Amino acid sequence: MNPPLPHPVFTSRKDRAFTLVELLTVIAIIGILAAIIIPTVSKVRKTAQRATCVSNIRNLHGLAMLYASDNRDVLPLPADTNTITPPIPQADRNAWFWRRAFLPYVYKGINVSTLEPRLLYRMSGATCPVVRKQVKTSHPDYDDAVISFGMNVHLNNGSAQRLQVSRVENPSRTMLFTESRINQNGNPEASMTMTYAENMAENAPNYSGDYHDGSQNICYVDGHVENFKIIKRISQEPYKKDSAQDIWSPFSGSN
Repeated sequence: MNPPLPHPVFTSRKDRAFTLVELLTVIAIIGILAAIIIPTVSKVRKTAQRATCVSNIRNLHGLAMLYASDNRDVLPLPADTNTITPPIPQADRNAWFWRRAFLPYVYKGINVSTLEPRLLYRMSGATCPVVRKQVKTSHPDYDDAVISFGMNVHLNNGSAQRLQVSRVENPSRTMLFTESRINQNGNPEASMTMTYAENMAENAPNYSGDYHDGSQNICYVDGHVENFKIIKRISQEPYKKDSAQDIWSPFSGSN
């Protein structure tokens, strides 16, 4: 019979602390990982914001086409009509100005004529998340539905006459919407003009222009969206009015 095995004897050993070299190595590894991960996360967030902006500006194009189908093929006016002489009746302003005219399509049963003025500039699904965030730096009380796109001001032929979609000669190269210029009051403009485009990027302290890392989205009349580098270029050759690649004028000789 074999004798029983002796019990193992464990000797306690005092835990050894990290050396300075080991600690510095760990810190360096963490720093390297952070340097890799943080820019990646930021890039993913910006990509998601741009994708949301593209989706929402396409929503506006869809609303514009719905409006046209209900109104004998005409687009709404890009700017409020209170500056037109002779004045247009309030009911027509509500039906013609795009920010007012789209509301009944988004909120069924809404009576635009009874809305508070501030609510005329709110529309679910009509925001760029970057513009929205920057607007809220000036107006923390604004909700997340503040409209942050502007309509090409030349799509009404310089008058109160609404433009028929079928009259647009080159829908794939005529701008319909883009992200708004933020005005001195911290509000997104309803329309886009060449003057606004020329000065947008220069107003960087006011968070105005080139919202997506030096670019912004343009939706054309045909519905496709293009990410345009340096938005002030649309006020210059070859994209400005009456130039070789004019993206403003719906047809030759328009205002």
